[in-house]
Amino acid sequence: QTCALPICVPQLAVTVVTDDGQSKTLHCPPSTTIAALKAHFAATHAPEDHRICFADGRVGDESMTLAAYRVDSGAVLHLRSRACAATHNVEPDDVRRA
Repeated sequence: QTCALPICVPQLAVTVVTDDGQSKTLHCPPSTTIAALKAHFAATHAPEDHRICFADGRVGDESMTLAAYRVDSGAVLHLRSRACAATHNVEPDDVRRA
């Protein structure tokens, strides 16, 4: 699925794995926020009850962009329920590629 954006903007292929084992690859610009990623799953995963987590288990700030976290094309992020998500936030320079 593609995020709504102009065609000339570079795209990242980011795979998001949900806590029920489903995965979905999204093609989004680096300026996409963590909140926008969560919005793609709103129909099946209540955004207020879920967090985007990085490979090291830390939680991304919803206002931050993929570029701020230095997410590369091919990265795998995890959509986890609030109960399962880590309790500390990841700093933009600390993101690790899965």
